[in-house]
Amino acid sequence: MGQFLPGLFRRIIRNPPHGSAPAEARVEADAARLLKQIRAHAEADRKATFVSCWHANDGESEALWRLYCPLGSTGVAIETTAERLSVSLGDSDIELGRVQYVDFRKSFAGLHDRIFWKRSSLRHEAEVRAVFKQSFSRESTGVHRLIDLDRLCVSVVPSPFAGSWFDELIQSVAKTYGYKLNISKSELLSHPFF
Repeated sequence: MGQFLPGLFRRIIRNPPHGSAPAEARVEADAARLLKQIRAHAEADRKATFVSCWHANDGESEALWRLYCPLGSTGVAIETTAERLSVSLGDSDIELGRVQYVDFRKSFAGLHDRIFWKRSSLRHEAEVRAVFKQSFSRESTGVHRLIDLDRLCVSVVPSPFAGSWFDELIQSVAKTYGYKLNISKSELLSHPFF
Protein backbone atom coordinates (compact mmCIF):
# COMPACT_ATOMS: atom_id res chain seq x y z
CA MET A 1 0.00 0.00 0.00
CA GLY A 2 3.08 2.19 0.45
CA GLN A 3 2.44 5.80 -0.47
CA PHE A 4 -0.47 5.09 -2.83
CA LEU A 5 -3.29 4.82 -0.26
CA PRO A 6 -2.42 7.83 1.92
CA GLY A 7 -2.25 9.97 -1.24
CA LEU A 8 -5.57 8.58 -2.48
CA PHE A 9 -7.22 9.25 0.89
CA ARG A 10 -5.85 12.82 0.95
CA ARG A 11 -7.34 13.50 -2.52
CA ILE A 12 -10.72 12.07 -1.46
CA ILE A 13 -10.81 14.09 1.75
CA ARG A 14 -9.70 17.33 0.03
CA ASN A 15 -12.42 16.95 -2.60
CA PRO A 16 -15.64 16.20 -0.73
CA PRO A 17 -18.77 15.87 -2.88
CA HIS A 18 -20.39 18.99 -1.37
CA GLY A 19 -18.92 21.66 0.83
CA SER A 20 -15.58 23.25 1.45
CA ALA A 21 -12.25 21.47 1.74
CA PRO A 22 -11.20 20.71 5.35
CA ALA A 23 -8.05 22.09 7.00
CA GLU A 24 -4.75 20.38 6.09
CA ALA A 25 -4.31 18.97 9.63
CA ARG A 26 -7.71 17.32 9.38
CA VAL A 27 -6.84 15.91 5.95
CA GLU A 28 -3.71 14.27 7.39
CA ALA A 29 -5.56 12.92 10.45
CA ASP A 30 -8.44 11.52 8.37
CA ALA A 31 -6.04 9.97 5.82
CA ALA A 32 -4.08 8.28 8.66
CA ARG A 33 -7.34 7.04 10.23
CA LEU A 34 -8.57 5.59 6.93
CA LEU A 35 -5.24 3.87 6.32
CA LYS A 36 -5.31 2.35 9.80
CA GLN A 37 -8.88 1.09 9.27
CA ILE A 38 -8.12 -0.46 5.90
CA ARG A 39 -4.99 -2.18 7.28
CA ALA A 40 -6.98 -3.62 10.20
CA HIS A 41 -9.71 -4.83 7.86
CA ALA A 42 -7.13 -6.34 5.48
CA GLU A 43 -5.40 -8.17 8.36
CA ALA A 44 -8.70 -9.62 9.63
CA ASP A 45 -9.66 -10.66 6.10
CA ARG A 46 -6.23 -12.26 5.52
CA LYS A 47 -6.67 -14.42 8.63
CA ALA A 48 -10.05 -15.66 7.39
CA THR A 49 -8.92 -16.42 3.83
CA PHE A 50 -7.55 -19.79 2.72
CA VAL A 51 -6.05 -20.28 -0.74
CA SER A 52 -5.18 -23.32 -2.84
CA CYS A 53 -2.79 -22.32 -5.64
CA TRP A 54 -2.54 -23.97 -9.06
CA HIS A 55 -0.47 -23.37 -12.21
CA ALA A 56 -2.47 -22.75 -15.42
CA ASN A 57 -0.61 -23.54 -18.60
CA ASP A 58 -0.84 -25.76 -21.66
CA GLY A 59 2.33 -27.57 -20.60
CA GLU A 60 4.66 -28.08 -17.69
CA SER A 61 6.90 -25.39 -16.28
CA GLU A 62 10.50 -26.44 -15.75
CA ALA A 63 10.98 -23.38 -13.53
CA LEU A 64 8.18 -24.48 -11.19
CA TRP A 65 9.45 -28.07 -11.10
CA ARG A 66 12.87 -26.74 -10.07
CA LEU A 67 11.33 -24.42 -7.49
CA TYR A 68 9.01 -26.93 -5.81
CA CYS A 69 10.80 -30.24 -6.51
CA PRO A 70 14.51 -29.52 -6.84
CA LEU A 71 16.93 -32.07 -8.25
CA GLY A 72 16.75 -35.36 -6.32
CA SER A 73 13.50 -34.58 -4.48
CA THR A 74 10.09 -36.12 -4.98
CA GLY A 75 6.72 -34.60 -5.77
CA VAL A 76 3.90 -34.76 -8.27
CA ALA A 77 1.98 -32.37 -10.46
CA ILE A 78 -1.75 -32.94 -10.72
CA GLU A 79 -3.15 -32.13 -14.14
CA THR A 80 -6.78 -31.03 -13.94
CA THR A 81 -9.22 -28.55 -15.45
CA ALA A 82 -10.99 -25.61 -13.85
CA GLU A 83 -14.28 -27.52 -14.06
CA ARG A 84 -12.84 -30.65 -12.44
CA LEU A 85 -11.21 -28.57 -9.70
CA SER A 86 -14.42 -26.69 -8.99
CA VAL A 87 -16.55 -29.86 -8.90
CA SER A 88 -13.97 -31.67 -6.75
CA LEU A 89 -13.89 -28.89 -4.17
CA GLY A 90 -17.67 -29.15 -4.09
CA ASP A 91 -18.38 -25.95 -2.21
CA SER A 92 -20.25 -22.99 -3.63
CA ASP A 93 -18.37 -20.76 -1.16
CA ILE A 94 -15.09 -21.39 -2.97
CA GLU A 95 -14.18 -18.80 -5.58
CA LEU A 96 -11.94 -19.89 -8.44
CA GLY A 97 -10.02 -17.26 -10.42
CA ARG A 98 -6.87 -16.41 -12.36
CA VAL A 99 -4.29 -14.24 -10.65
CA GLN A 100 -3.66 -10.87 -12.29
CA TYR A 101 -0.04 -9.71 -12.30
CA VAL A 102 0.23 -5.95 -11.77
CA ASP A 103 2.69 -3.17 -10.98
CA PHE A 104 1.77 -2.19 -7.41
CA ARG A 105 3.52 1.16 -7.83
CA LYS A 106 0.80 2.12 -10.30
CA SER A 107 -2.24 0.09 -9.25
CA PHE A 108 -4.24 -0.37 -6.09
CA ALA A 109 -5.98 -3.69 -5.45
CA GLY A 110 -9.34 -3.29 -3.75
CA LEU A 111 -10.22 -5.42 -0.77
CA HIS A 112 -11.84 -8.07 -2.97
CA ASP A 113 -9.33 -7.95 -5.84
CA ARG A 114 -6.16 -8.21 -3.78
CA ILE A 115 -6.49 -11.97 -3.21
CA PHE A 116 -6.23 -12.39 -7.00
CA TRP A 117 -3.43 -9.84 -7.56
CA LYS A 118 0.32 -10.43 -7.39
CA ARG A 119 3.33 -8.41 -8.45
CA SER A 120 4.31 -8.54 -12.13
CA SER A 121 7.66 -10.21 -11.44
CA LEU A 122 5.78 -13.44 -10.58
CA ARG A 123 3.97 -13.64 -13.94
CA HIS A 124 5.79 -16.90 -14.79
CA GLU A 125 3.64 -18.67 -12.17
CA ALA A 126 0.46 -18.33 -14.30
CA GLU A 127 -1.47 -18.95 -11.11
CA VAL A 128 -5.10 -19.90 -10.55
CA ARG A 129 -6.45 -19.74 -7.02
CA ALA A 130 -9.29 -21.47 -5.22
CA VAL A 131 -10.24 -19.11 -2.39
CA PHE A 132 -12.30 -20.06 0.66
CA LYS A 133 -13.23 -17.80 3.56
CA GLN A 134 -14.06 -18.99 7.05
CA SER A 135 -13.72 -17.78 10.60
CA PHE A 136 -10.16 -17.95 11.82
CA SER A 137 -9.09 -19.64 15.00
CA ARG A 138 -5.59 -20.14 16.35
CA GLU A 139 -5.99 -23.87 15.67
CA SER A 140 -6.81 -23.34 11.95
CA THR A 141 -4.08 -24.77 9.78
CA GLY A 142 -6.17 -24.87 6.64
CA VAL A 143 -9.48 -25.93 5.22
CA HIS A 144 -9.91 -29.67 5.03
CA ARG A 145 -11.90 -31.11 2.12
CA LEU A 146 -12.41 -34.69 1.02
CA ILE A 147 -11.50 -34.80 -2.67
CA ASP A 148 -12.43 -37.45 -5.20
CA LEU A 149 -9.00 -37.88 -6.82
CA ASP A 150 -10.39 -39.87 -9.76
CA ARG A 151 -12.71 -36.93 -10.55
CA LEU A 152 -10.04 -34.25 -9.95
CA CYS A 153 -7.12 -35.75 -11.87
CA VAL A 154 -6.73 -35.81 -15.62
CA SER A 155 -3.30 -37.24 -14.86
CA VAL A 156 -0.62 -37.35 -12.18
CA VAL A 157 2.89 -36.44 -13.28
CA PRO A 158 5.82 -37.53 -11.08
CA SER A 159 8.72 -35.12 -10.75
CA PRO A 160 11.16 -35.44 -13.64
CA PHE A 161 13.96 -35.04 -11.09
CA ALA A 162 12.99 -38.06 -8.97
CA GLY A 163 14.33 -41.54 -9.60
CA SER A 164 12.36 -44.22 -11.45
CA TRP A 165 11.57 -45.83 -8.08
CA PHE A 166 9.26 -42.88 -7.40
CA ASP A 167 7.05 -43.66 -10.44
CA GLU A 168 6.73 -47.23 -9.22
CA LEU A 169 5.84 -46.05 -5.70
CA ILE A 170 3.05 -43.78 -7.02
CA GLN A 171 1.60 -46.62 -9.09
CA SER A 172 1.75 -48.95 -6.09
CA VAL A 173 0.05 -46.46 -3.76
CA ALA A 174 -2.68 -45.71 -6.33
CA LYS A 175 -3.34 -49.44 -6.78
CA THR A 176 -3.32 -50.11 -3.01
CA TYR A 177 -5.97 -47.44 -2.38
CA GLY A 178 -8.07 -48.29 -5.43
CA TYR A 179 -7.43 -45.18 -7.51
CA LYS A 180 -7.55 -45.44 -11.28
CA LEU A 181 -5.17 -42.57 -11.91
CA ASN A 182 -3.58 -41.84 -15.25
CA ILE A 183 0.11 -41.58 -14.32
CA SER A 184 2.05 -39.75 -17.04
CA LYS A 185 5.73 -39.11 -17.65
CA SER A 186 6.90 -35.50 -17.44
CA GLU A 187 7.29 -33.60 -20.71
CA LEU A 188 10.77 -32.71 -19.53
CA LEU A 189 11.82 -36.34 -19.99
CA SER A 190 10.74 -36.40 -23.65
CA HIS A 191 13.38 -36.09 -26.33
CA PRO A 192 12.79 -33.15 -28.64
CA PHE A 193 11.86 -33.87 -32.24
CA PHE A 194 14.26 -32.13 -34.60
